[in-house]
Amino acid sequence: MRREAERFGAKLRSQLKCGDAQACFHRARRFHAAWTRHDVPKQTQQAEEALRGLQRQLMTERQRQAQAGVTPEPPANLIAQIGALGGPDAEEEARRVFAQPWETVDRADLEARVREVAMRAMWDSVQGQVEAGEYSGLFSLLGELQQAMGVLVAHSPRAAEALSDHFDAQWIAQQAAAGVLSLEDVHRLMAYVVDQIGGWQAPVDDDEMRAWATQVHDLLTSSQDLALEVFISRNLVGFLKQALERALSSPTTLSRRLVLLWPVVLRSSVLAISVSRSTHLKMSSQALKARLSWAGSAACLMQARQ
Repeated sequence: MRREAERFGAKLRSQLKCGDAQACFHRARRFHAAWTRHDVPKQTQQAEEALRGLQRQLMTERQRQAQAGVTPEPPANLIAQIGALGGPDAEEEARRVFAQPWETVDRADLEARVREVAMRAMWDSVQGQVEAGEYSGLFSLLGELQQAMGVLVAHSPRAAEALSDHFDAQWIAQQAAAGVLSLEDVHRLMAYVVDQIGGWQAPVDDDEMRAWATQVHDLLTSSQDLALEVFISRNLVGFLKQALERALSSPTTLSRRLVLLWPVVLRSSVLAISVSRSTHLKMSSQALKARLSWAGSAACLMQARQ
């Protein structure tokens, strides 16, 4: 960067030596525009590649320390370089990741462990989006829940039609985009979903299902005066998480069709998060990319197992 600035300065000074000030100024602007258009993106890409290389070196050192059984201590030179390239947020994230505890995972448990981490990362990312007023990931998950419930009733045309009448994720997204979605609409959907899923649970899960249904209905009763945005931010992501887990663990999901739905749910939700705008997320972009990479790996692992 310094070398490019010096080169630009030298060319600018040579142009300013000409007699026509207006022509010199015009040439200077052309130099600056060309530098901004061509050199800046190239330098930015090089800086990002260098930053990723430093992060890999940092994780290699963390692995070495974990294998040696010593207290984690990030190398000061690597941390300083990451801070110089990525700024204070990148440095803070690097320190946080380095300080996280490591654990040994057996090969037999790897898939389950990756799935657990990926799902937690996905839900954390969606919650961060919702808190920032971005609902694309949330609506994607609504669509996945609708798809999962649709598979469960695919054998019954009447039940499938009733589901379509009561649960249309695309319509909900359109209502929200138009600014006409109401708290009552969300309440009705949640009540319908919890009652439907309750009817699909195995008898052994009746007590747990009744407790969840009671909790949801109590929540709906006590939140009638909340603003829609507040209710969604506080409650809807957690509700969707529980609803998806229960729908996908229903006895009906033993069919091959719904077993195949697990990777679809994870992959499409991760995709919706990764393509949406993440500038308003509270977590840093580096943290989000790291978490999504775990989620993508989990989706690939689960697909390979099918």
